[in-house]
Amino acid sequence: MTDVLIVGGGLAGLQAAALLSGAGLKVTLLEARDVLGGRIRTLHLPGAELPIELGAEFVHGRPPEVLSVADAAGLGLQEVSGTPWFSNQGRLEPCAEFFAQIEQIMARLAEPRYEDRSFQKFIEECCPQENESKQHAIRYVEGFHAARPERIGVRGLVLGEEASAQIDGEKQYWVTGGYDALVRYLRAQARDLEICLKTVVQQVRRRPHEVEIRAQGDGQPQTFRAARALITLPLGVLQAPAGTPGSVRFEPELTEKRAALSLLEMGPVMRITFRFRQRFWESLAAGRLRDMSFLFSREPVVPTWWAKLHSRMLTGWAGGPNASRLAGCSETELSEQALATLARVLGVDRATVEGQVESAHAHDWIRDPYCRGGYSYLAVGGIDAPRQLAAPLAGTLYFAGEATEFTGHHGTVNGALASGVRAANEILDSLRS
Repeated sequence: MTDVLIVGGGLAGLQAAALLSGAGLKVTLLEARDVLGGRIRTLHLPGAELPIELGAEFVHGRPPEVLSVADAAGLGLQEVSGTPWFSNQGRLEPCAEFFAQIEQIMARLAEPRYEDRSFQKFIEECCPQENESKQHAIRYVEGFHAARPERIGVRGLVLGEEASAQIDGEKQYWVTGGYDALVRYLRAQARDLEICLKTVVQQVRRRPHEVEIRAQGDGQPQTFRAARALITLPLGVLQAPAGTPGSVRFEPELTEKRAALSLLEMGPVMRITFRFRQRFWESLAAGRLRDMSFLFSREPVVPTWWAKLHSRMLTGWAGGPNASRLAGCSETELSEQALATLARVLGVDRATVEGQVESAHAHDWIRDPYCRGGYSYLAVGGIDAPRQLAAPLAGTLYFAGEATEFTGHHGTVNGALASGVRAANEILDSLRS
Protein backbone atom coordinates (compact mmCIF):
# COMPACT_ATOMS: atom_id res chain seq x y z
CA MET A 1 0.00 0.00 0.00
CA THR A 2 1.29 3.41 -0.97
CA ASP A 3 -0.09 6.94 -1.42
CA VAL A 4 0.32 7.12 -5.19
CA LEU A 5 1.11 4.47 -7.77
CA ILE A 6 2.76 5.61 -10.99
CA VAL A 7 2.61 3.31 -14.01
CA GLY A 8 5.52 4.04 -16.35
CA GLY A 9 9.05 5.23 -15.74
CA GLY A 10 9.46 7.72 -18.58
CA LEU A 11 10.01 11.44 -18.07
CA ALA A 12 6.34 12.14 -17.31
CA GLY A 13 6.29 9.54 -14.55
CA LEU A 14 9.66 10.60 -13.13
CA GLN A 15 8.75 14.29 -13.15
CA ALA A 16 5.51 13.56 -11.32
CA ALA A 17 7.32 11.25 -8.88
CA ALA A 18 9.82 13.96 -8.01
CA LEU A 19 7.06 16.49 -7.27
CA LEU A 20 4.81 14.10 -5.36
CA SER A 21 7.57 12.63 -3.22
CA GLY A 22 8.87 16.14 -2.62
CA ALA A 23 5.44 16.98 -1.19
CA GLY A 24 5.81 14.20 1.34
CA LEU A 25 3.82 11.46 -0.37
CA LYS A 26 4.89 7.84 -0.51
CA VAL A 27 5.16 6.96 -4.18
CA THR A 28 5.69 3.63 -5.91
CA LEU A 29 6.66 3.60 -9.59
CA LEU A 30 6.11 0.50 -11.74
CA GLU A 31 8.20 0.11 -14.91
CA ALA A 32 8.03 -2.84 -17.29
CA ARG A 33 11.58 -2.48 -18.57
CA ASP A 34 14.77 -3.03 -16.62
CA VAL A 35 15.72 0.66 -17.00
CA LEU A 36 14.02 4.01 -16.50
CA GLY A 37 13.59 6.60 -19.22
CA GLY A 38 10.74 5.37 -21.42
CA ARG A 39 11.43 6.55 -24.95
CA ILE A 40 14.81 7.94 -23.92
CA ARG A 41 17.51 5.36 -24.50
CA THR A 42 21.13 6.51 -24.56
CA LEU A 43 24.12 4.30 -25.31
CA HIS A 44 27.50 5.16 -23.83
CA LEU A 45 29.93 2.97 -25.74
CA PRO A 46 33.57 2.56 -24.67
CA GLY A 47 35.78 4.71 -26.84
CA ALA A 48 32.87 6.54 -28.50
CA GLU A 49 33.37 10.28 -28.79
CA LEU A 50 29.68 10.95 -28.12
CA PRO A 51 26.73 9.01 -26.71
CA ILE A 52 24.31 7.43 -29.16
CA GLU A 53 20.61 8.19 -28.80
CA LEU A 54 18.25 5.39 -29.78
CA GLY A 55 15.12 7.28 -28.77
CA ALA A 56 14.51 10.99 -28.17
CA GLU A 57 17.48 13.03 -29.34
CA PHE A 58 16.67 16.68 -29.98
CA VAL A 59 15.45 19.51 -27.81
CA HIS A 60 13.17 21.42 -30.17
CA GLY A 61 13.42 25.12 -29.42
CA ARG A 62 13.88 26.44 -25.90
CA PRO A 63 11.06 24.86 -23.88
CA PRO A 64 11.12 25.98 -20.23
CA GLU A 65 10.30 22.45 -19.03
CA VAL A 66 13.56 21.08 -20.44
CA LEU A 67 15.65 24.19 -19.77
CA SER A 68 14.69 24.30 -16.09
CA VAL A 69 15.69 20.68 -15.57
CA ALA A 70 18.88 21.11 -17.60
CA ASP A 71 19.84 24.22 -15.63
CA ALA A 72 19.13 22.59 -12.27
CA ALA A 73 21.12 19.50 -13.27
CA GLY A 74 24.00 21.53 -14.69
CA LEU A 75 23.51 20.07 -18.16
CA GLY A 76 24.60 21.85 -21.29
CA LEU A 77 22.70 22.18 -24.56
CA GLN A 78 24.59 22.22 -27.86
CA GLU A 79 22.78 24.00 -30.68
CA VAL A 80 22.56 22.07 -33.91
CA SER A 81 24.50 24.02 -36.51
CA GLY A 82 25.72 23.47 -40.02
CA THR A 83 24.18 23.30 -43.46
CA PRO A 84 21.20 21.13 -44.40
CA TRP A 85 21.49 19.43 -47.79
CA PHE A 86 19.11 17.80 -50.22
CA SER A 87 19.93 14.82 -52.40
CA ASN A 88 18.29 15.14 -55.79
CA GLN A 89 18.84 11.65 -57.22
CA GLY A 90 22.36 11.61 -55.84
CA ARG A 91 23.09 15.22 -56.79
CA LEU A 92 23.78 17.11 -53.57
CA GLU A 93 22.63 20.69 -53.14
CA PRO A 94 21.97 23.02 -50.19
CA CYS A 95 18.29 22.95 -49.34
CA ALA A 96 17.36 26.49 -48.38
CA GLU A 97 14.70 26.42 -51.10
CA PHE A 98 13.47 23.08 -49.72
CA PHE A 99 12.50 24.69 -46.38
CA ALA A 100 11.11 27.83 -48.00
CA GLN A 101 8.70 25.74 -50.07
CA ILE A 102 7.52 23.83 -47.01
CA GLU A 103 7.03 27.01 -44.98
CA GLN A 104 4.91 28.59 -47.71
CA ILE A 105 2.51 25.68 -47.70
CA MET A 106 2.43 25.20 -43.92
CA ALA A 107 1.70 28.90 -43.46
CA ARG A 108 -1.59 28.38 -45.31
CA LEU A 109 -2.83 25.77 -42.84
CA ALA A 110 -4.23 28.42 -40.50
CA GLU A 111 -6.32 30.15 -43.18
CA PRO A 112 -9.96 30.31 -41.95
CA ARG A 113 -11.27 28.52 -45.04
CA TYR A 114 -9.37 25.38 -44.09
CA GLU A 115 -11.52 23.80 -41.40
CA ASP A 116 -10.29 20.64 -39.78
CA ARG A 117 -9.61 18.04 -42.41
CA SER A 118 -6.82 15.67 -43.22
CA PHE A 119 -3.54 17.12 -44.41
CA GLN A 120 -3.95 15.04 -47.56
CA LYS A 121 -7.24 16.73 -48.36
CA PHE A 122 -5.77 20.14 -47.51
CA ILE A 123 -2.75 19.66 -49.77
CA GLU A 124 -4.94 18.52 -52.66
CA GLU A 125 -7.08 21.65 -52.33
CA CYS A 126 -4.13 23.92 -51.67
CA CYS A 127 -1.91 22.49 -54.41
CA PRO A 128 -4.10 20.73 -56.98
CA GLN A 129 -1.20 20.48 -59.41
CA GLU A 130 1.58 18.01 -58.70
CA ASN A 131 4.77 19.95 -57.93
CA GLU A 132 7.95 19.79 -55.89
CA SER A 133 6.63 22.00 -53.07
CA LYS A 134 3.65 19.72 -52.55
CA GLN A 135 5.86 16.65 -52.28
CA HIS A 136 8.28 18.39 -49.90
CA ALA A 137 5.37 19.30 -47.59
CA ILE A 138 4.02 15.76 -47.62
CA ARG A 139 7.45 14.34 -46.82
CA TYR A 140 7.80 16.84 -43.97
CA VAL A 141 4.49 15.82 -42.38
CA GLU A 142 5.28 12.13 -42.80
CA GLY A 143 8.81 12.45 -41.42
CA PHE A 144 8.75 15.13 -38.73
CA HIS A 145 5.26 14.34 -37.43
CA ALA A 146 5.55 10.57 -38.11
CA ALA A 147 2.07 10.84 -39.57
CA ARG A 148 -0.10 9.49 -42.35
CA PRO A 149 -1.17 12.54 -44.40
CA GLU A 150 -4.66 11.10 -44.88
CA ARG A 151 -5.08 10.75 -41.10
CA ILE A 152 -3.42 13.76 -39.41
CA GLY A 153 -5.70 16.76 -38.90
CA VAL A 154 -5.01 20.32 -40.04
CA ARG A 155 -6.07 21.87 -36.70
CA GLY A 156 -3.69 19.64 -34.78
CA LEU A 157 -0.86 20.65 -37.11
CA VAL A 158 -1.66 24.34 -36.66
CA LEU A 159 -1.75 23.96 -32.88
CA GLY A 160 1.64 22.27 -32.94
CA GLU A 161 3.18 24.82 -35.30
CA GLU A 162 1.93 27.73 -33.15
CA ALA A 163 3.22 26.10 -29.95
CA SER A 164 6.60 25.49 -31.57
CA ALA A 165 6.86 29.12 -32.71
CA GLN A 166 6.39 30.30 -29.11
CA ILE A 167 9.56 28.51 -27.99
CA ASP A 168 11.78 29.24 -31.02
CA GLY A 169 11.09 25.77 -32.32
CA GLU A 170 13.09 26.32 -35.50
CA LYS A 171 16.23 25.91 -33.39
CA GLN A 172 17.34 22.47 -32.23
CA TYR A 173 19.74 21.33 -29.53
CA TRP A 174 21.47 18.23 -28.25
CA VAL A 175 21.82 17.49 -24.54
CA THR A 176 25.52 17.46 -23.82
CA GLY A 177 26.48 14.08 -22.43
CA GLY A 178 23.23 12.41 -23.50
CA TYR A 179 19.50 12.70 -22.88
CA ASP A 180 19.65 10.08 -20.13
CA ALA A 181 21.23 12.74 -17.91
CA LEU A 182 17.70 14.15 -17.49
CA VAL A 183 16.49 10.72 -16.41
CA ARG A 184 19.22 10.40 -13.79
CA TYR A 185 18.57 13.89 -12.47
CA LEU A 186 14.81 13.42 -12.07
CA ARG A 187 15.38 10.04 -10.42
CA ALA A 188 17.69 11.68 -7.91
CA GLN A 189 15.06 14.34 -7.10
CA ALA A 190 12.48 11.73 -6.11
CA ARG A 191 13.74 10.98 -2.63
CA ASP A 192 11.04 8.80 -1.07
CA LEU A 193 10.34 6.72 -4.13
CA GLU A 194 10.06 2.97 -4.47
CA ILE A 195 10.90 1.82 -8.00
CA CYS A 196 9.86 -1.60 -9.25
CA LEU A 197 11.65 -2.41 -12.51
CA LYS A 198 10.79 -5.38 -14.71
CA THR A 199 7.24 -5.10 -13.36
CA VAL A 200 4.74 -5.55 -16.16
CA VAL A 201 1.36 -4.10 -15.28
CA GLN A 202 -1.48 -6.27 -16.55
CA GLN A 203 -4.59 -4.99 -14.81
CA VAL A 204 -5.71 -1.73 -13.23
CA ARG A 205 -8.85 -2.01 -11.08
CA ARG A 206 -10.42 1.11 -9.61
CA ARG A 207 -13.04 1.72 -7.01
CA PRO A 208 -13.87 5.01 -5.32
CA HIS A 209 -10.68 6.23 -3.64
CA GLU A 210 -8.78 3.01 -4.28
CA VAL A 211 -6.73 1.54 -7.11
CA GLU A 212 -5.49 -2.04 -7.25
CA ILE A 213 -2.82 -2.89 -9.82
CA ARG A 214 -1.89 -6.43 -10.68
CA ALA A 215 1.43 -7.07 -12.35
CA GLN A 216 4.11 -9.64 -13.10
CA GLY A 217 7.51 -9.01 -11.58
CA ASP A 218 10.38 -11.46 -12.02
CA GLY A 219 7.88 -14.08 -13.09
CA GLN A 220 5.79 -13.68 -9.95
CA PRO A 221 2.32 -12.11 -9.60
CA GLN A 222 2.32 -8.92 -7.58
CA THR A 223 -0.46 -6.67 -6.30
CA PHE A 224 -0.13 -2.96 -5.45
CA ARG A 225 -2.74 -0.69 -3.88
CA ALA A 226 -3.08 3.05 -3.43
CA ALA A 227 -5.72 5.72 -3.11
CA ARG A 228 -4.62 7.21 -6.44
CA ALA A 229 -2.72 6.08 -9.51
CA LEU A 230 -1.06 8.03 -12.27
CA ILE A 231 -1.06 6.31 -15.67
CA THR A 232 1.78 7.43 -17.95
CA LEU A 233 1.61 4.59 -20.46
CA PRO A 234 2.41 5.55 -24.07
CA LEU A 235 -0.55 6.05 -26.37
CA GLY A 236 0.32 2.90 -28.30
CA VAL A 237 0.00 0.81 -25.15
CA LEU A 238 -3.31 2.40 -24.16
CA GLN A 239 -4.61 1.55 -27.64
CA ALA A 240 -3.20 -2.00 -27.68
CA PRO A 241 -5.81 -4.75 -28.20
CA ALA A 242 -6.59 -6.80 -25.10
CA GLY A 243 -4.41 -9.84 -24.70
CA THR A 244 -1.52 -8.56 -26.83
CA PRO A 245 1.97 -8.27 -25.28
CA GLY A 246 2.27 -5.18 -23.08
CA SER A 247 -1.45 -4.39 -23.09
CA VAL A 248 -3.13 -3.33 -19.85
CA ARG A 249 -6.70 -4.22 -18.86
CA PHE A 250 -8.67 -1.56 -17.02
CA GLU A 251 -11.63 -2.47 -14.83
CA PRO A 252 -13.99 -0.83 -15.36
CA GLU A 253 -12.99 -0.10 -18.94
CA LEU A 254 -11.88 3.41 -19.83
CA THR A 255 -15.11 4.21 -21.62
CA GLU A 256 -14.61 7.91 -20.83
CA LYS A 257 -11.39 7.81 -22.87
CA ARG A 258 -12.63 5.78 -25.82
CA ALA A 259 -13.47 8.73 -28.06
CA ALA A 260 -10.16 10.46 -27.30
CA LEU A 261 -8.17 7.32 -28.01
CA SER A 262 -9.89 6.94 -31.37
CA LEU A 263 -8.85 10.46 -32.40
CA LEU A 264 -5.16 10.14 -31.51
CA GLU A 265 -2.56 8.23 -33.48
CA MET A 266 0.77 6.76 -32.44
CA GLY A 267 3.15 7.69 -35.25
CA PRO A 268 5.59 4.92 -36.25
CA VAL A 269 9.30 5.76 -36.38
CA MET A 270 12.44 3.84 -37.30
CA ARG A 271 15.95 5.12 -36.81
CA ILE A 272 19.45 3.72 -37.02
CA THR A 273 22.82 5.22 -36.14
CA PHE A 274 26.06 4.17 -37.82
CA ARG A 275 29.50 4.78 -36.41
CA PHE A 276 31.99 5.08 -39.25
CA ARG A 277 35.76 4.74 -39.25
CA GLN A 278 36.03 8.29 -40.54
CA ARG A 279 33.85 11.14 -41.77
CA PHE A 280 34.10 9.96 -45.35
CA TRP A 281 31.28 12.24 -46.54
CA GLU A 282 33.47 15.31 -45.96
CA SER A 283 35.26 14.66 -49.23
CA LEU A 284 32.04 14.72 -51.25
CA ALA A 285 30.53 17.74 -53.04
CA ALA A 286 33.96 19.33 -53.33
CA GLY A 287 34.36 19.25 -49.56
CA ARG A 288 31.22 21.27 -48.88
CA LEU A 289 29.69 18.56 -46.65
CA ARG A 290 32.17 19.21 -43.83
CA ASP A 291 29.51 21.11 -41.88
CA MET A 292 26.51 19.05 -43.03
CA SER A 293 23.77 18.98 -40.39
CA PHE A 294 20.87 17.23 -42.16
CA LEU A 295 20.57 15.40 -45.45
CA PHE A 296 17.09 15.03 -46.96
CA SER A 297 16.01 13.00 -49.96
CA ARG A 298 13.07 11.49 -51.82
CA GLU A 299 14.06 7.98 -50.76
CA PRO A 300 11.10 5.81 -49.67
CA VAL A 301 13.02 3.85 -47.02
CA VAL A 302 15.26 6.15 -44.94
CA PRO A 303 14.78 9.63 -46.40
CA THR A 304 16.41 11.72 -43.66
CA TRP A 305 19.92 11.67 -42.19
CA TRP A 306 21.81 13.86 -39.76
CA ALA A 307 25.38 14.23 -38.59
CA LYS A 308 26.00 14.77 -34.90
CA LEU A 309 28.43 17.59 -34.21
CA HIS A 310 31.84 16.61 -35.53
CA SER A 311 31.50 12.93 -34.76
CA ARG A 312 31.90 9.94 -37.06
CA MET A 313 28.21 9.11 -36.72
CA LEU A 314 25.28 9.45 -39.10
CA THR A 315 21.70 8.75 -38.05
CA GLY A 316 19.02 7.65 -40.49
CA TRP A 317 15.36 8.45 -39.79
CA ALA A 318 12.05 7.29 -41.21
CA GLY A 319 8.65 8.38 -39.92
CA GLY A 320 5.04 7.69 -40.79
CA PRO A 321 4.42 5.50 -43.87
CA ASN A 322 8.15 5.11 -44.51
CA ALA A 323 8.62 3.68 -41.02
CA SER A 324 5.61 1.40 -41.44
CA ARG A 325 7.27 -0.13 -44.49
CA LEU A 326 10.22 -1.08 -42.29
CA ALA A 327 8.12 -2.56 -39.48
CA GLY A 328 9.15 -6.10 -38.78
CA CYS A 329 12.64 -5.75 -40.23
CA SER A 330 15.45 -7.27 -38.23
CA GLU A 331 18.27 -4.94 -37.25
CA THR A 332 20.41 -6.56 -39.94
CA GLU A 333 17.75 -5.96 -42.61
CA LEU A 334 17.27 -2.38 -41.44
CA SER A 335 21.02 -1.82 -41.57
CA GLU A 336 21.30 -3.21 -45.09
CA GLN A 337 18.44 -1.10 -46.43
CA ALA A 338 19.68 2.01 -44.68
CA LEU A 339 23.21 1.65 -46.00
CA ALA A 340 21.92 1.12 -49.54
CA THR A 341 19.85 4.29 -49.17
CA LEU A 342 22.76 6.28 -47.74
CA ALA A 343 24.97 5.27 -50.67
CA ARG A 344 22.31 6.46 -53.14
CA VAL A 345 21.67 9.81 -51.47
CA LEU A 346 25.40 10.50 -51.23
CA GLY A 347 25.94 9.35 -54.79
CA VAL A 348 28.70 6.88 -53.92
CA ASP A 349 29.23 3.15 -54.31
CA ARG A 350 27.54 1.03 -51.66
CA ALA A 351 30.77 -0.88 -50.98
CA THR A 352 32.44 2.41 -50.10
CA VAL A 353 29.85 3.12 -47.42
CA GLU A 354 29.78 -0.44 -46.04
CA GLY A 355 33.55 -0.50 -45.82
CA GLN A 356 33.45 2.51 -43.51
CA VAL A 357 30.97 1.04 -41.00
CA GLU A 358 32.35 0.41 -37.54
CA SER A 359 29.04 -0.38 -35.80
CA ALA A 360 25.28 0.05 -36.16
CA HIS A 361 22.74 0.73 -33.40
CA ALA A 362 18.93 0.74 -33.44
CA HIS A 363 15.88 0.04 -31.29
CA ASP A 364 12.57 -1.03 -32.84
CA TRP A 365 10.06 1.22 -31.12
CA ILE A 366 7.23 -0.06 -33.31
CA ARG A 367 7.61 -3.65 -32.11
CA ASP A 368 8.50 -2.64 -28.56
CA PRO A 369 5.44 -3.91 -26.61
CA TYR A 370 5.87 -1.18 -23.99
CA CYS A 371 5.73 1.65 -26.52
CA ARG A 372 4.33 0.57 -29.92
CA GLY A 373 5.49 3.57 -31.89
CA GLY A 374 7.33 6.88 -31.70
CA TYR A 375 5.04 9.68 -30.57
CA SER A 376 1.48 10.87 -30.93
CA TYR A 377 -0.33 13.13 -33.36
CA LEU A 378 -3.89 14.42 -33.62
CA ALA A 379 -6.24 12.90 -36.19
CA VAL A 380 -9.02 14.85 -37.90
CA GLY A 381 -11.46 15.98 -35.23
CA GLY A 382 -8.97 15.29 -32.45
CA ILE A 383 -8.11 18.82 -31.35
CA ASP A 384 -9.64 18.22 -27.89
CA ALA A 385 -8.58 14.58 -27.59
CA PRO A 386 -5.37 15.17 -25.56
CA ARG A 387 -7.31 17.21 -22.99
CA GLN A 388 -9.96 14.49 -22.76
CA LEU A 389 -7.29 11.82 -22.37
CA ALA A 390 -5.65 13.87 -19.62
CA ALA A 391 -8.81 14.34 -17.55
CA PRO A 392 -8.76 12.52 -14.15
CA LEU A 393 -11.36 9.88 -13.40
CA ALA A 394 -13.28 10.19 -10.13
CA GLY A 395 -10.29 11.58 -8.25
CA THR A 396 -8.68 8.15 -8.50
CA LEU A 397 -7.02 7.69 -11.89
CA TYR A 398 -4.81 10.42 -13.35
CA PHE A 399 -3.09 10.54 -16.74
CA ALA A 400 0.18 11.95 -18.05
CA GLY A 401 2.53 11.43 -20.98
CA GLU A 402 3.19 13.36 -24.17
CA ALA A 403 -0.13 12.26 -25.72
CA THR A 404 -2.00 14.04 -22.89
CA GLU A 405 -0.30 17.39 -23.50
CA PHE A 406 -3.02 19.64 -24.90
CA THR A 407 -1.31 22.98 -25.63
CA GLY A 408 0.37 21.82 -28.84
CA HIS A 409 3.50 20.18 -27.44
CA HIS A 410 2.27 16.60 -27.82
CA GLY A 411 4.90 14.29 -29.23
CA THR A 412 7.77 16.06 -27.44
CA VAL A 413 9.99 15.57 -24.41
CA ASN A 414 8.92 18.95 -23.04
CA GLY A 415 5.30 17.89 -23.50
CA ALA A 416 5.95 14.77 -21.43
CA LEU A 417 7.61 16.80 -18.66
CA ALA A 418 4.79 19.36 -18.66
CA SER A 419 2.19 16.62 -18.40
CA GLY A 420 3.98 15.16 -15.38
CA VAL A 421 3.87 18.53 -13.64
CA ARG A 422 0.18 18.98 -14.48
CA ALA A 423 -0.81 15.53 -13.25
CA ALA A 424 1.21 15.87 -10.04
CA ASN A 425 -0.51 19.17 -9.30
CA GLU A 426 -3.91 17.61 -9.98
CA ILE A 427 -3.16 14.89 -7.42
CA LEU A 428 -1.90 17.39 -4.85
CA ASP A 429 -4.97 19.59 -5.39
CA SER A 430 -7.25 16.58 -4.84
CA LEU A 431 -5.59 15.96 -1.49
CA ARG A 432 -6.19 19.55 -0.41
CA SER A 433 -9.90 19.55 -1.34
